[in-house]
Amino acid sequence: MTCTQAKPEDRLSALPDSLLCHILSFLPTNEAVQTVLIRRFGTLWTSLQNIDFDDDLLSHLWADEDINSGFLRFVHKALTLHQRPTVDRFRVNISTMLYEDITSFQSVNWGREIDSWLDFALKKQVKFLEFGFGMVEPVNEVYKLPFIEFISDSLVELKLVFIEMKLQKRVKMGSLRVLKLEYMSLNNDVFKEIIQGCPLLKEIEISNCLDSRDFTEINAPNLDILKLDREVVAGSEEIMKINCPKLSSFNYSGCVDGLEIVNLSSVAELSFRLTLNISATSFKEFTGFQSALTKLLHVKNVTLSDTFVTVLFYCILKCNLQEIVHWKRVDLKIRLNDKHILGLSHLSRKSPYLEELALTVIPSWNSDLLLKNVDLELESCNPGKEEVYCWSSLKTIVIHNISMSLHPVVVLLV
Repeated sequence: MTCTQAKPEDRLSALPDSLLCHILSFLPTNEAVQTVLIRRFGTLWTSLQNIDFDDDLLSHLWADEDINSGFLRFVHKALTLHQRPTVDRFRVNISTMLYEDITSFQSVNWGREIDSWLDFALKKQVKFLEFGFGMVEPVNEVYKLPFIEFISDSLVELKLVFIEMKLQKRVKMGSLRVLKLEYMSLNNDVFKEIIQGCPLLKEIEISNCLDSRDFTEINAPNLDILKLDREVVAGSEEIMKINCPKLSSFNYSGCVDGLEIVNLSSVAELSFRLTLNISATSFKEFTGFQSALTKLLHVKNVTLSDTFVTVLFYCILKCNLQEIVHWKRVDLKIRLNDKHILGLSHLSRKSPYLEELALTVIPSWNSDLLLKNVDLELESCNPGKEEVYCWSSLKTIVIHNISMSLHPVVVLLV
């Protein structure tokens, strides 16, 4: 008796086109295009709702000398054949293409072609747009955003990477809520134009913008979240002024004295991280940080890296900080040397509202020149006796790396 094996059911072919298009939208566009070889999919890729071009995924298709032109032709053809009236997400990432002929960025072919991609996204009423380029040589050669009317009522999130942005004909993005700028070339006038043209903008991430002398002020009256990374200018003396009266969350990476707080009266969550060590010769009493600190004592949740903790304790011990600290949750990276223990003790006495304290213990033998310089300054510090506050509000203490010289912390907290 023979048993005839049943033919597998083709469930894929039974799926509706709309569902297949949705599935394709989770693939990089170059992979979605390849499904044209599958009869059931056919030209469904031309109706993608998410479009993603990444040259890193395509560079293997052409010889080295043809990568640039090959990638341009592929993107041009894919966009020409696209049939869906709108797109949700549009991403272009150019990071591995050959840049030996970088001047072609400004040529008619390069410029007009890349400009047309941006125009395509805006006309398709894109909601999430990412337009990015990798680091190129020479560094001062970057793609320049075209002089256009940057108008969109659909765009919700915009990310630009390594682009030069000048004043536009018109900026009006009435639905934009999130803006991310990395390695951008912009100035105060351009940023002001963006803020004025985006009335619903709530969150901004700015990472390592290149023109530190021209971009020195963030004035955004309705902004809610700000992440500012100034690593590439951490050693400079350029000061960034922050005037965001409705800001609730502020995350800053950069030099200790790199900020001037104009108005952060509504901030409830604060994070400071030093990304580059300042040389010992730059020690200047940390007057900028001390001034900023007095305007941030009302914050509820605070996270500080070890260098900022050192400077904080310096301000408390050396500068004899008198104000009451209203912080409720504090997360500190701390070195268990005498001055850090003393600084933590005085901080606790100035924090009667503290409910949760989290300590991450790190080695005290770090050779950071700045910290050594601060320690020398604190040798002569002998703060007087001050009023002791009861820790009646304290509910939780969390200690990470508990094996690193725990005893001094235990003694302090008991």
